[in-house]
Amino acid sequence: MQLAKDIELRYLPILRDWQGNVYRDRLVLHLGKVWFVKYFKPSELGVRYARLAYLLGKDWLNIAEVQEINSAEMKALRNTGIPVPAKSTATSTALIRFVPDLTPDELPIGNSDQALAYEIVFSLWVRRRDAHSFNRVFHHGVPIFFDHQTAFLLEPELRDIDNFFSTGSDPGRPGLWRLPPTAYEGQQTEELRNAEREAFSNKNIPGFAYLPIRDYDLFRESCHKAAEVICELPDAFIQDALLHSGFAPYERCQIQHFLLQSRAKLDTLLKRLWSVLEQESMKRAG
Repeated sequence: MQLAKDIELRYLPILRDWQGNVYRDRLVLHLGKVWFVKYFKPSELGVRYARLAYLLGKDWLNIAEVQEINSAEMKALRNTGIPVPAKSTATSTALIRFVPDLTPDELPIGNSDQALAYEIVFSLWVRRRDAHSFNRVFHHGVPIFFDHQTAFLLEPELRDIDNFFSTGSDPGRPGLWRLPPTAYEGQQTEELRNAEREAFSNKNIPGFAYLPIRDYDLFRESCHKAAEVICELPDAFIQDALLHSGFAPYERCQIQHFLLQSRAKLDTLLKRLWSVLEQESMKRAG
């Protein structure tokens, strides 16, 4: 494992989060791939939830790979010279695949509108509210997403659909998702993030998180197809993903119960999605 400083310098603009924090000394080369080092609070189960999201979606979503690390890899990470937080351990640290390192054949979806639709519907299912431009990167012309820290009821109030579709002062609120007034024309990640930040810069004017889509009809059709994919996932598949994410038996039962309940409400969630998206937006066909 080694620090990927040259790659970091090349991609520094997209290593900035919504709050403006720049993540330096977070990229490493390991097993022939480039990874972003993600630290979670030791008292939380963030690594397991991130791994669960990846295992549930890796075969049908453009979702960044999540890998757990062992104690030997944690030691190797510290030996790279990265300033690892003193309280971080192997169980509270994960490697997230750095999106610009992905090749086209590693992405299940090659169409931008379909990929975004699948991300949004997956986010409805698992209650991932912060599906905004700072949690996705466009690469090879399609979006790839990451960050699942609000999913799986890590914010318990998101179980309620009204709470999930709340509004606020940042783009991480599904009640602020909108269709764009004009078709997405292939802007880059940094442009989309700058536009989103600008949209929320005036606290006196409500901002909207516009979804970068080209074809409304294809996006809507893909949302319904994504819901079908989720409904067809075998219960045994969900159980296996939970098992391989490292959750205790009682945790697996609780999370599976939530996922099955949420899946049963997908039609309601989709109807709410359309009612939100089409507010103050230009509905486009083709």
